[in-house]
Amino acid sequence: KASEALTLRLEQEALLRQKIAEAEAEAQRKVAEAEAEASQKIAEAQRKLAEAEERAEKQAVEIAKKMIAAGAADDFIAQVTGLAAAQVAQLRQAR
Repeated sequence: KASEALTLRLEQEALLRQKIAEAEAEAQRKVAEAEAEASQKIAEAQRKLAEAEERAEKQAVEIAKKMIAAGAADDFIAQVTGLAAAQVAQLRQAR
């Protein structure tokens, strides 16, 4: 009976080790899946941010052009729009 108990105990331990290994593999799979999803969301957020920055830059340029046409000074235009003074000067020269 002792050998049967030992065999049963060893089988139980082997089963537990297998269940632990399966649980660890599942946890690793879920972590990898979550990391991939997070990476995709970060990439999408970065893309949206870049698009928003591009739109904001275009809007600033359009506002600067209107301010130039209205006779505003370059330093004031740069201050209001956030454009660099050199960029405002280029816009003025391109008129």
